[in-house]
Amino acid sequence: MESDINDAIKDVEDKLNINEGPIERNLEKAKSGLEDKKNDIKKSLETAKNSTQDNWEEVKSEVSGTMKDIERGFNSLKNDIKKSLEEIGDNS
Repeated sequence: MESDINDAIKDVEDKLNINEGPIERNLEKAKSGLEDKKNDIKKSLETAKNSTQDNWEEVKSEVSGTMKDIERGFNSLKNDIKKSLEEIGDNS
């Protein structure tokens, strides 16, 4: 998932040279959201690495929920980026 997010960030960065006001702002917002999701993944993995046998089930449940939230957010951001890029194509 982190690799997919990195790819999406790179794709957005490649498109950020577009001077289309609202579209450019949407892409910047999407990039920021992707970076936030990437940080969430790192935090979840760190939490899992620091777990103990005593709290593993609780940590596993929390990390699983976080990862599902991250995946939903990532998919939503990908759709937002796709829509923004389609708008750019329509304006060309």
